[in-house]
Amino acid sequence: MLKGVDRKIPRGKVVEKRALYASLALALLLAPCSGGQQVEAPPIPAPIITAKKVFISNGGVDSAALAAFKRAGDSNGPYNRFYAA
Repeated sequence: MLKGVDRKIPRGKVVEKRALYASLALALLLAPCSGGQQVEAPPIPAPIITAKKVFISNGGVDSAALAAFKRAGDSNGPYNRFYAA
């Protein structure tokens, strides 16, 4: 150890950091409950509601989701479940 160098972090700094992190966590948890403005969903266009047929395409997935589906054993899982419904 170097002579004359104190490697300990001052206790006040640790407490300040903990208080800061606790405040940020609390703010993030309470933000959705702040009663923000409610936005209505837009109306569904009439051609979609009156359609007799639809075309569904398997556009694929991103790399992270593809890896997860491959580990689960079915890389086309979401498309297959949608088609089965």
